Amino acid sequence: MTETDTSNNLAINDVTNTINNLTINDATDTSNNLTINNVMDRYKESNHWNYTEEQKSVRKKALKAMRTDYPDLPPLWIENIYDLITNKTSEEVQQIIDSKSWEQPPKKRD
Repeated sequence: MTETDTSNNLAINDVTNTINNLTINDATDTSNNLTINNVMDRYKESNHWNYTEEQKSVRKKALKAMRTDYPDLPPLWIENIYDLITNKTSEEVQQIIDSKSWEQPPKKRD
């Protein structure tokens, strides 16, 4: 066993011991700094356009229909198209189409 394997095993044992020492009470006990929420952050869905819960459910349904209608498009493109059409005015969308800015790579940010 190499030194790296030994240190990896020690690290795994430390994490395992930490998790094993947590109890159900620890997860809700605010006096203890070591809680399940401090050990592992929960996943939070990104919401860049600040959709409400109702708008998110409409979006989810529309994206599912769009993926069925356009199976050859990457899912991220479909999401971007939906967000663009939903959050921009028709004049802004038409300007993007007329200027063909969608055909060029995006401008680099500083």
